[in-house]
Amino acid sequence: MDVTPKRPRPRRKPHRKHPHRTTLRWSNDDYARLQAEAERAGVTLGTFIRSRTLATPTTRPRRRASVDLLALSKALAQVSRVGGNLHQLVRHLNFGGVPEEGEVNAALTGFNEMVEAVMDAIGKERR
Repeated sequence: MDVTPKRPRPRRKPHRKHPHRTTLRWSNDDYARLQAEAERAGVTLGTFIRSRTLATPTTRPRRRASVDLLALSKALAQVSRVGGNLHQLVRHLNFGGVPEEGEVNAALTGFNEMVEAVMDAIGKERR
């Protein structure tokens, strides 16, 4: 029985652009004020703190998405899942299944209307 030792794996470079972390403790009032000011500025909390503590931050500011945009993005993801299910249904029907009259067209029309409404709310054009 030959037992050869395993070679150590080579170390990878760190994944993160910012490998160092600093922990601060805030009172509830100070933290609430800090979050409110970051929200008012429209940036993430880390970006806000970095902009206040460094004279010239070397990273780009990360904009915070509005709550409506986040909710609409989640809705669009759900709509896309439904679209995948519709695609599977249509594919199944193409292999010999028989749909009820107008069933697939009605489903696809409703799906397309839902996608258009979400995209209009987000403010993007559909491809």
